[in-house]
Amino acid sequence: MYVNRWCYGSSLVEFYNDKVITYSNTSHNLKVRAQPSTIVQTKGFFSIGSTKDEVLTIQGTPTTMYMNRWYYGSSLVEFYNDKVITYSNTSHNLKIRIK
Repeated sequence: MYVNRWCYGSSLVEFYNDKVITYSNTSHNLKVRAQPSTIVQTKGFFSIGSTKDEVLTIQGTPTTMYMNRWYYGSSLVEFYNDKVITYSNTSHNLKIRIK
């Protein structure tokens, strides 16, 4: 697998087959925006089992997207089969609730 990596200061974008596969907006200089694939109704928080679209609707674009891990600052949301399986709210910025 050949990955093409472009760096912008401390930020980076990685491509595979001319498509973005991961990015890290560490320098806050990338003009990146992730949007849900469908419109979802939310209660203003997400929890274990929420979909990627729900998290995007509630949290917005992640600082870093790496495979099935999305980072919001130092906080992490991890997915399996497009659903939240774990999180770490290190930056205290996740709108998460335990069901």
